[in-house]
Amino acid sequence: MKKINIILHGIPSEHLEILNTSESRPVIILPGMLGSPIGYTPLALAFESFHVLILSRRAAGLYSEMINDFSLQAQIDEVGEILVNLDMNQVCLVAHSMAVPIAIGVASQAKSLVSRMVLIDYPAEYKQLSDSWLKNVIDKHPEIDGTILSRIKRDSANYSAWEELSSLKIPILVVCGGASMLVNPSQLAKYHQVLPDASFFIYSGSGHEPWISNKELLPTLVEFLSGNIS
Repeated sequence: MKKINIILHGIPSEHLEILNTSESRPVIILPGMLGSPIGYTPLALAFESFHVLILSRRAAGLYSEMINDFSLQAQIDEVGEILVNLDMNQVCLVAHSMAVPIAIGVASQAKSLVSRMVLIDYPAEYKQLSDSWLKNVIDKHPEIDGTILSRIKRDSANYSAWEELSSLKIPILVVCGGASMLVNPSQLAKYHQVLPDASFFIYSGSGHEPWISNKELLPTLVEFLSGNIS
């Protein structure tokens, strides 16, 4: 595992790369809101036959204070620019939590860059963050600059990505259900409605990070990313 430093528009960012073979299919992991790349290394290490990159997104709260735009579109554009900067195309996107609508945006707006996608435990929606969310994360994450957290909350807005998702013609695996309850029954039904040809992995008894506690998920992910499950 090594660190990759990228400068976009004068702003540095640091990402984690696991290069198994240079010829292997590229897999991009998009952490959820406030998710640090290092927290996703157990998931990345399971993809031993792939070229894996874990992105550090601006809404992970770990970026420079120079960033002022934390809107959904800015986050989508950022991922696309990183892929172009690294000359990566036909990638498999693995998006967790609030990165799900970002992955959908990237796949919709830069179709040549994405070949398949895994959406883990979140609906195809972006949400307006509340004052209570801000207070809670400031209390729980004193290591993150409160100014950045305030900007993330300020620039959040309710947005539906269901229509964009329905227009995608790539293989998609949806992982949801279980103890976290971040995808409710109506949202799961919506997934089935807009993605009639998608693959689904509905897990039970697992939390918001199902790869930690569900032994069946990782082999399913590998099979899907390998193209053996469409």
